Amino acid sequence: MKRAPTSKLKKLSLGKPIKLSSVKPISPKKARPGAVFLRLSVMLLAGISPAFVFYVSRAVGHAPEIINTPLPVKAVGTPVSQLPPTRTPTAGPSLLMSGHFKVPVAYPDDWAIQQDFASTYNSQRGGWHTGEDWVLDPELRDRWGQRIWAAGQPVQSTAAGWVHYARMTGYPCGVVILEHTLSATETVYSVYAHIDGLIVQEGDQVAQGQVLGQICGWPGDISNSHLHFEIRTFYLQDPVNGDNPACLLRHKNFPPGPGYWPICSSYRNEKPADEGWLDPSDFILAHQAVVESGSTEVSNIAASTSLPTPTATK
Repeated sequence: MKRAPTSKLKKLSLGKPIKLSSVKPISPKKARPGAVFLRLSVMLLAGISPAFVFYVSRAVGHAPEIINTPLPVKAVGTPVSQLPPTRTPTAGPSLLMSGHFKVPVAYPDDWAIQQDFASTYNSQRGGWHTGEDWVLDPELRDRWGQRIWAAGQPVQSTAAGWVHYARMTGYPCGVVILEHTLSATETVYSVYAHIDGLIVQEGDQVAQGQVLGQICGWPGDISNSHLHFEIRTFYLQDPVNGDNPACLLRHKNFPPGPGYWPICSSYRNEKPADEGWLDPSDFILAHQAVVESGSTEVSNIAASTSLPTPTATK
């Protein structure tokens, strides 16, 4: 594949990170070689994609809590600090405090955002995109010079939390939703769609960087395989996906939601942010661990590349 003309690639503006003085670096913990070999062997015997096993093996031994890799950043619309607080859950397992967030993949340098958050109106889907579609860099090649697709690549938790939803839904493939508690009055949810090989269950507590599953092969077109990633302030909410969805009855009490908003004329003047969806990259930038000023280490947050919006993704 030829390199895409520079005019078709958008450089994303670089925002200023927010310091999290309460976050301290955590020393990496090495896994025992014998245990690692056994786990990888079991994954291969279970029929899990070799590419997925390869990426997991690369990630072994690295502390997932601290992000020290380039982060896709876009121009900030509504500052995160001005977003309204959300309800704190009153039931479920003990909640983990989510101190900071990272991107949902192991090696961000190998990835690009194919379809951005609420970037353009999709007439086919009838709304604005409620998340970001992550794909492997189109110029990434294997040893034989062939393009590497996103199918089979592992998906990681953006922050510590607990699994609120983990099911194969035909979205296509499956969806995992994690709940993250920021404070006594602030809770957000991260959504990972179009994945399979789920290795977490509802009710599980997860650490930041923990593998949740792998990106599934898109039915009929593997080149369209991608991770649909959302950050939002709600789990079930009217008029989106609660007891009284405004647009489609099939979204009634359906946690994954529509993927685009609005999808009916009743709310045609709204955008995803009006109902509680957040720009994922902007949110991560504002809630990531950075090194304190005066330290010899430097945070290497950098701008990334966004690809042209495709005609049909969800």
